[in-house]
Amino acid sequence: MIRTLPQMIVELAADRQREIALRHKEEGGYRPVFWPELVAGIERYGRALLQLGLNRGDRVALMA
Repeated sequence: MIRTLPQMIVELAADRQREIALRHKEEGGYRPVFWPELVAGIERYGRALLQLGLNRGDRVALMA
């Protein structure tokens, strides 16, 4: 079975609740983002894509 990147992140987060997942630059410094916060953001983006009409298997490009 092929897992998606969000699925892999959720699996990693399960055992890392109190660990820092990444650091986000904010106001000249770096703010830690913990795994539960990262997962919550992924879930928000997923819901937003569904509300826009995307379905499982659809492709999207992210530009950052």
